[in-house]
Amino acid sequence: MQPRTVNIRKKAANTQGIVRAFNESAEQLSNLLTEMSEVLESADWILLADLLEYEFLPLAQNWKQVIQSIRENLRHASDD
Repeated sequence: MQPRTVNIRKKAANTQGIVRAFNESAEQLSNLLTEMSEVLESADWILLADLLEYEFLPLAQNWKQVIQSIRENLRHASDD
């Protein structure tokens, strides 16, 4: 197998991983926002605060990583 073919396969696998991470994060965010909306309707401020601290903040950190991976992937793709 030629080095270029191996490189393309690695990039494809990496891209699939990034897409998977993006989709999983989007699903988690959607679920969390739905739950937070329900909590807002019931005016349960303590639960809302807990969701923000223990669910939303870690999810935001995860999104930072996903976005960084997308940026790096795009940067490497433009190098080719």
